[in-house]
Amino acid sequence: STTHSQETPEELEDQGIHEGTIRLSIGTEHIDDILADLQRGFDAVRKAGLA
Repeated sequence: STTHSQETPEELEDQGIHEGTIRLSIGTEHIDDILADLQRGFDAVRKAGLA
């Protein structure tokens, strides 16, 4: 994400942001909808052999 692009790897590590960390920006949907969307995405990644 560009929000952390100017920070050093050490600064990111200190903040708990690691290579491979996924940032989510979630709106006001119902939690069940959010979880279902995430599950579909994870399933697609697995199906594509990317996980």
